[in-house]
Amino acid sequence: MFENPFERMIGSLDGRNRQQRDNYVQPVSPRAQRPERVGHEHMFFDDLHTHALPYRNSAGRGFALTVEPADDTATRLITDALPVVGYRHGTLHEAFHDYIQSALLRLGEGEMYLEIEYFRQDEGVVDPVAFQVHILEREFVSRRFGHYHYRARHVDSDGRSRIVDEPIDKETLVVVRPPKALRRHLDRALAAIRASGDEVSVMMDFTTGRHGANSGFDLETLKRKTSDVVLRSTRDTGWTARSLYAEDLLDPQKAWRAIQFERLIVALRETALGALNDAIRRAGARLHFTATLELSGVLTLRDLDEMERALNDGSRPMAELLAPGLAR
Repeated sequence: MFENPFERMIGSLDGRNRQQRDNYVQPVSPRAQRPERVGHEHMFFDDLHTHALPYRNSAGRGFALTVEPADDTATRLITDALPVVGYRHGTLHEAFHDYIQSALLRLGEGEMYLEIEYFRQDEGVVDPVAFQVHILEREFVSRRFGHYHYRARHVDSDGRSRIVDEPIDKETLVVVRPPKALRRHLDRALAAIRASGDEVSVMMDFTTGRHGANSGFDLETLKRKTSDVVLRSTRDTGWTARSLYAEDLLDPQKAWRAIQFERLIVALRETALGALNDAIRRAGARLHFTATLELSGVLTLRDLDEMERALNDGSRPMAELLAPGLAR
């Protein structure tokens, strides 16, 4: 467990009582509540999570991340500033890996909101000496008349708590949206994936349930039709539910879809990285430093274009193209 670098500082958002807000504050509206992911939808988001960055092992990190221009002070500030899940990280690579995985999960659902919090040494100091980037819970963010608000729990001096929709300073808020075309592809794919989950209950009812004995239900026909619908709807994302929907596809078709799924990952990752660099740029203007995160050692669109050309002309082993993430 690493020491909290902000423990003895004064934050600009301390009044939100961050440790309790998500447990006790209701979302803005019932429609905004995040539905529970089950079945293949859970698998889809798990694949976004695991494909976000190359697998790391004891031999290496799997990707390279640098702060440009190189500066030890800026690197430390950024490492401390990156959003974390559960606990802080001691290295920039670990912190960035945590951020990208969290960001892709949220971008897969829709918009993502990053908020910058600034920290001062004490009450008598005006200028900030550190910053932190928070990923806001989308369910608690609302927009009214062009202004964003965050639903939070405030604890008054007498210990009484109240729920408020707190305005968010536009200078500290980065609103992140996937490209419109990509958003349409994701929405279409997720709608089909969720609908396919409903087929499970139908299948169970007509095979083992009260209708199962003499229903004449053809399980294999249902599976083929479901796979066909989902494959059509997920074509632009390339996802095949880890080949569960791809039993009848030939290897070149499977490889093409694997490449398209990596394209989805690249697009979401670049969106997340661009948003983080925007937040770092804004914070740097306040803290008097200039820095940009540069990511390498990952698949790029150029790499994937080359793989697709190799698939078309047969110049690379099919085994490599079936698992693009391992073929760099």
